Amino acid sequence: WWIRDDKSPKYDVSKGEARYRRTLYTIWRRTYLHPTLANFDAPNRVTCSVTRERTNTPLQALTLMNDPIFLEAAFGLARRLFKEQNHSSVESVIRIGFQLATTRKPNDDEVEVLTKIYEKSMKRFSEDNESAYKLTDSVRGELSLGFSPLHTSEIVSLASWFHIANALLNLDET
Repeated sequence: WWIRDDKSPKYDVSKGEARYRRTLYTIWRRTYLHPTLANFDAPNRVTCSVTRERTNTPLQALTLMNDPIFLEAAFGLARRLFKEQNHSSVESVIRIGFQLATTRKPNDDEVEVLTKIYEKSMKRFSEDNESAYKLTDSVRGELSLGFSPLHTSEIVSLASWFHIANALLNLDET
């Protein structure tokens, strides 16, 4: 987030617990918005804005699918769903995740689509354990994973739940 002049301060990513603060604490500059805020149509700070425009652009989708902030949020949700699976079926865990993300209960068609995504991910990662480990290792940020590459069944499951979490967090209503 570099600005065109030499006097621009350098902003480093926070460490530890401060890393996961809400974007309420993101530094705003009057003349130059943080790129993520700009992608989501945050108003500039020059004038007062009573309402926000509602848009849906490809840049927003790309931000949600690739920005480390959102990937780590999806990984956190995936870890929670992974823990839930020990006590419940895949469909009930999907229902829990859907309600956490959208604050409403999913209908049967939505559960069916997400179940197919989960099953497809499980099949893919079962055949390629290494890519499951690389995925979970690359998106976790400072969140402790807790198992080694030797725990293939857990890593395959966690990577599959990551796909579900990412899909849930990329829904328009989320």
